[in-house]
Amino acid sequence: MKNNKEQQIMSGVKNVISFIKEKLRSDITEAHNKKLINIEKSELGRTFDFIEQSIDASFFKSSDEIIRAIKK
Repeated sequence: MKNNKEQQIMSGVKNVISFIKEKLRSDITEAHNKKLINIEKSELGRTFDFIEQSIDASFFKSSDEIIRAIKK
């Protein structure tokens, strides 16, 4: 069971991950609108979904590293 310190830190890390995903979506959308990248609009949504799933999976797999660092 996670203690209060672990819960607070993991909540903060989760918030950072959410911010990264939102910023990534915003930056890619802006680049698309400025024609800096050429991705079909229909592909944009699927691309965002894939990227977010990858980030979530990476966070889940690496969260043990954060917990171990907290316990040191």
